[in-house]
Amino acid sequence: MNIKKRLRSFSSYVVALALLIPTVSILLTQTANAASLTNGMVRFDRMNASQATTGTVCATPNATVQTEAAVAVTFPTGYTLGAFGTWSVGTTTTGWPAGAAAWPGITAPSASNKISGQTVQFTSTDLTISTLYCFNWTSSTAMSIKSSATNNNTGVITTCSNATDCAGTGSGGTSSGNLDTINWATASVGATCSTVGCDQILVSATVNPSFSFALSSNVAALGPLSTAAPVAATAVNATVSTNATHGWQIWGADLGGGSAGLHSTVASKTIAYSPAAGSSVATLSNGVEGYNLGAGTATGTTCNSVTDDANFISGGTSYRGGGLDGTLRSIATSTGVANACALPLTVNASISATTPAATDYAGTMTIVAAGSF
Repeated sequence: MNIKKRLRSFSSYVVALALLIPTVSILLTQTANAASLTNGMVRFDRMNASQATTGTVCATPNATVQTEAAVAVTFPTGYTLGAFGTWSVGTTTTGWPAGAAAWPGITAPSASNKISGQTVQFTSTDLTISTLYCFNWTSSTAMSIKSSATNNNTGVITTCSNATDCAGTGSGGTSSGNLDTINWATASVGATCSTVGCDQILVSATVNPSFSFALSSNVAALGPLSTAAPVAATAVNATVSTNATHGWQIWGADLGGGSAGLHSTVASKTIAYSPAAGSSVATLSNGVEGYNLGAGTATGTTCNSVTDDANFISGGTSYRGGGLDGTLRSIATSTGVANACALPLTVNASISATTPAATDYAGTMTIVAAGSF
């Protein structure tokens, strides 16, 4: 057999062999994985080791339009989940990220099989893409932080189209209907630092006792006195500010010694207090000598139960007041703190037809105050 015949025979053999080999089809199978949520967050209201706590779950669906029916939260290993019935949810927005909306249709696990391992399934309704949603679990009996202090404690948030079996919860345990998912991480901190938890700051402070007192004027100018009618000076406000929890008190005295009253050295005359110190409040009369101090109604930012003493209360009556002497006598009391509480004090005087003339009638009233801490 020549070379050409041999080549033809070999070619025929190769063709025949090729015809005998069956055709093989390679099937490439691709597993459909859930897409990623745009963002996700799980905040624990306490992070102390072994601490029972409430918390918040937030997530934003991605830009793919889907129909959500549930969300499952997988908590880190070591975190203790409460049994079915301990979980409750709410949508109070306090502390949520800016712009977050209440998670629509969110409800607590509806059956014991909605809690599987570290995963808890919550029922939801459909979400709008690119909207940040949040909800709270509101019972601390549902969740406790792990018993040790560690970082990078990881979990997962998963949205699902199947409310029966989401992220492996439910009777099937097949993770059917998963849509979007995102991993998240948190930390647990030590159980006790000083006398508080390690997720707390122990704050201490001191508030010192405070008391301020001032008279709006040190002058009560009566001007010319007349028998036609008594005269009243412009009221002087005695103003108190204090944090004394048991209140405060104002006293008055005339420390002129034997000349208590409105005294003239030139005329050797003293217009005595009317009424006398310690006597009941009285009103000055036309043409009758008298001199007194009246206490009005206290007003200010804070005035707690200010009561004028019965011997000085004017009650809104002109020229009505009480007498002073060398002993400090109570003018008004209060049972609580004060902030710029002003008690108006009015000096009144009257003369008779026989009161000696003089230009140097003068007197000094001493007004003091104190707080009861």
